[in-house]
Amino acid sequence: MAAIGTVALVANAFCFLLLWRHRADDINLRSTWLCSRNDLIANVAVLIAAALVAWFETLLPDLIVGVAIALLFLRTASLVVRESLTELESAHRAQLEGAG
Repeated sequence: MAAIGTVALVANAFCFLLLWRHRADDINLRSTWLCSRNDLIANVAVLIAAALVAWFETLLPDLIVGVAIALLFLRTASLVVRESLTELESAHRAQLEGAG
């Protein structure tokens, strides 16, 4: 598990770095960058949780990390939806101004 988690972390870090300079280009790239960031955070958290589960012989770290990851992804999804609605509203307003 640690080996696969480490491979996933390296792959996600590479993608994150590739997306870094495009994170503000548009909502699609921002969303992709945010998801990549979340994946990095989740990878690190899962590796830490796995170590803590092995060390303390309790499943509590897994539960805490799972809830934290879920909350992070929900927060990010909410942010992307809000930004998308703002862009949609701006595009609609521009379309109305162009037609008028």
